Amino acid sequence: MCDMKLAVTGIGFWGKNILRNFFQLDNGLVKYAIDLDGRRLDFVNQHYPGVKTTPDFQQVLADPEIDAVAIVTPAESHFDLALAALKAKKHVFLEKPAAMTSHEVTVLAETARLMGLQIMVDHTFMYNPAVTAIKDLLGQNTLGRVYYIRMTRVNLGLFQKHINVVWDLTPHDLSILLYLLPDKPHSLIASGSSHITEGIEDVATLSLYYPNNLIAFITCSWIDPIKVRDCVIVGAERMLYFDDTREAGEKITIFDKRVEGPKEYDSFQDFKYSYIYGDNHYVPVAEKEPLKNVAQAFLTAVSKNEQPLSNSRVARDIICILEAADRSIKRQGQRVVITYDDSHNPTHN
Repeated sequence: MCDMKLAVTGIGFWGKNILRNFFQLDNGLVKYAIDLDGRRLDFVNQHYPGVKTTPDFQQVLADPEIDAVAIVTPAESHFDLALAALKAKKHVFLEKPAAMTSHEVTVLAETARLMGLQIMVDHTFMYNPAVTAIKDLLGQNTLGRVYYIRMTRVNLGLFQKHINVVWDLTPHDLSILLYLLPDKPHSLIASGSSHITEGIEDVATLSLYYPNNLIAFITCSWIDPIKVRDCVIVGAERMLYFDDTREAGEKITIFDKRVEGPKEYDSFQDFKYSYIYGDNHYVPVAEKEPLKNVAQAFLTAVSKNEQPLSNSRVARDIICILEAADRSIKRQGQRVVITYDDSHNPTHN
């Protein structure tokens, strides 16, 4: 049995998944489920009879048995709820995006540091076995030098009222990029438009510029007819395709393809490209729900008092990129520099 006691606040679409995974790790772990919607609390009472339900967040914070709070509420509420939990001496598991500004994440991180607490942000793809396999492949230099990365995350819905599609969907892809690559993007170009709700972009593209001429493209949309969750990584030696909608054994494909120019040439007529076409093969991936890895990582971070992989530094870097994307969109696609707070100590939360 786990000695830790956890409360989950926000039992909506994603909150139900968070609750389920924490509960399945140990059915004595989750003490409370919190939500303002009585129908959601009825759901908890029906499916998790050992979990107490309440609409009162402050009541839960006052319970000395509660060690940690998982906050799975709308993004605009994250900062206030997380800050209150930290001040009540509770560790915090926070849904992405961690807050609405990078400054808010800095405040949360500093509060956690002063209180000796852990913050973990639910950047699920950093715990996805397929993404971990891709990181291993890049570490083994399987693809050679990476030229560019293309990522697509589109579907029909779910629409948000307080954040645009960039803040809703691209944190997934940005967390993957921060996890896979040794460098952070230094600048970007973003463009987007609003079609359903005025002033809230529902389709957008980001072009992220890195050192060594690497570039990454992200396309996101709430109004696309087909759900796509894929990523292409093109290297000097091989190419990789990742489709997260496929079965585990077919999520990652390596293409032994590349194009080469002549090493030496005396005239334009001598300049010829060489196209290499080799075999394609799938890369084995463990069949384990990423959210279960996420839940376990949070418990480990708290029990061992060590920062998790998806810590507040990662969360803040992502929001710095999102803020830069907003600036670029407002400036009609102008290229903007991404400003990171490098004074935020990465050895802390």
